[in-house]
Amino acid sequence: MLKPSGCLTQSKIEMKLKYRSKEKESEFIQKLQDFFSKPDNLLSLVPDCMDNSILCPFDSYKKKLSRISGPAIGKLSGSADQFLSAIGETYRVMESESAPIMGLISTPYGNVDYAKRGSTDPMVLAGVQNFSSTVWRMLSFSSLVQTKKVSVYSSEHYYIASCKGNPPPREFILDAFQSEKTDDLSVNEEEIIFGTSGDYMNLNIGNQIQIKVYQDSKSNVIRILLRHMLVPDISRTISIQVPFLEDVSSEIPAQYLNQYLSGQLEARNFIRNVSEYRKKIALSKGLYLLEGMVFNSTSAFLGEMFDPEESKILEKYLEQNGPVSIDTKSARKLLEILWPKYGKDILSEYFPDIDQNSLKTQAGDPLKQIEMIRRKIDQSKASSLVAVEPWSSDSAMLIDMVRDYLSVGGSEMLRKWEKLVGQSSMFNSIYYAFTISLNERTNQQWRFSSEQMMLGEKLAEGIRDIIATRDASINEKILRMKQLVR
Repeated sequence: MLKPSGCLTQSKIEMKLKYRSKEKESEFIQKLQDFFSKPDNLLSLVPDCMDNSILCPFDSYKKKLSRISGPAIGKLSGSADQFLSAIGETYRVMESESAPIMGLISTPYGNVDYAKRGSTDPMVLAGVQNFSSTVWRMLSFSSLVQTKKVSVYSSEHYYIASCKGNPPPREFILDAFQSEKTDDLSVNEEEIIFGTSGDYMNLNIGNQIQIKVYQDSKSNVIRILLRHMLVPDISRTISIQVPFLEDVSSEIPAQYLNQYLSGQLEARNFIRNVSEYRKKIALSKGLYLLEGMVFNSTSAFLGEMFDPEESKILEKYLEQNGPVSIDTKSARKLLEILWPKYGKDILSEYFPDIDQNSLKTQAGDPLKQIEMIRRKIDQSKASSLVAVEPWSSDSAMLIDMVRDYLSVGGSEMLRKWEKLVGQSSMFNSIYYAFTISLNERTNQQWRFSSEQMMLGEKLAEGIRDIIATRDASINEKILRMKQLVR
C-alpha cells in the first residue's frame, strides 16, 4: 500500500533548540500554572473516542488522569507511555519555574515550540504543551498513532479520535473547512464542493464523505484536511479519484499522488497532470479526444466540428497524422495540427477549381486563410457580374469603383481611389457618395465643396443599392445613375 508523506507524523520535520527570552519564559510558565491549577484540564488533553472498545487507549487515559492530581502528576515523567511521560515532564517544568531552552519543530504546517526536558519524544511533548492549539495538540498522540494505528481529529469545535482507525464524521470535516475560512466552499446533501468549473477530482474520506474539488478552486483542500488529521496512513483514510478519461485508465501515478498529498502540487496542477497522463494513454491506444470525450473513429470525431463534406476531405489527413487530443470543439485547433504537413493538400481539395500553383499556406489561423480564399472567389464572381459599358469618363470611374468594391472590399477600394480626389467635381461627388454608403466618412470633408457634397448625398442612395446587389440586375442599377452622372 502506498504511504504518501503528508500528515504530521509522516512529513519531513526539523528540530532544533534555541533560548527563550525571559518574558516568553515567564508567559510559558504562567500558562502551565493556569492549566495544572484545574485538575479537570487534564482530561481535555485526551480526545473523545468515537468507538466503543474495551481496550480503547483514549478511555484508559481518561480514567487514569481522572484519578491523579497535584504533585503526583509529576511522577508520570517516569512512565514508559510517551503521552503520560510528556504530561509528567511538563508538570515538572512548571514546578521548576524554569524553561530557558526551547525546542522548535519545523513542519510543513508551521513551527511549534516546546520546553525540552527528559527523554520524552519531542513531538509528544510539543503536543501536550500546546494543548490550546487545534493543530498541535494532536501531536500528543503522534507516538500512539504510529504504534497502535489510532487516528486523531482536531478542529475548532471537535477533538475526537478512533482507536479502530475509523474516519471522522461529516460535521467534523465541515468544521475544519469553515475554521480555515475557505471562500469557494459549497455543500449539499451528497458532497462538499470546492470551486465551480474545469475538470475535478473526488476526495473520499473513509468511503463515506465525498469532497469534489474543481480545477478552478483556490483552496488548498488536502493541506486543510491534513492539518486537522493525525492518521497512520493517509491513503487508508483519504482516497482520490479523478474521473477524467477513467474509462481509458483509472491510474493515478504515484509521483503525482505523493506530490499532491505532501503539498508540492496544487489541486489544479495535480488534476492537469493526471489528465495529461491519461490523454497520453488514450492516444497510445489510437483514440481521438475532444473535450474529454473519446472517439474510436476519425469520422465520428470530425463530425463534431465539421459538416459532412469537410469531414470527408479531412478524414484521410487525420488518419495519416494519427490520434489527436483537443480540449474544445475548435475546427481551427484541429486544422492548426494538420496544417504544417497537409495544409496545401487540404486547400487544393477545398478549392479544386483554383490554379493549384496559386495556393499557398501561411503561418497563422488556417480558418482565416480558407475564408480569405473563399472571399476572393466570391468577390471575383461578383465583380464579373458588372458588364455595363461606361457612358462617360466619370461613369467609367464609377463602374471601376463598383468592381473594386466587389473585389477587394470598401476600405481598400476607398484607399485606392482617394488619390484621385480633386480630379473632377463629379468624381469628388462620386467618391463622397461611396464614403457615405460605406459609413466611411472621414474628417476630410473640407476637401469637398458644398455642391459636391449635396450631389454626393443624392448619389449615395443609388450606390447603396448597387453595392448590395449580387446578381445581373446590378447592371440595370448602374445605368440608372445616368440621371446624375454625366
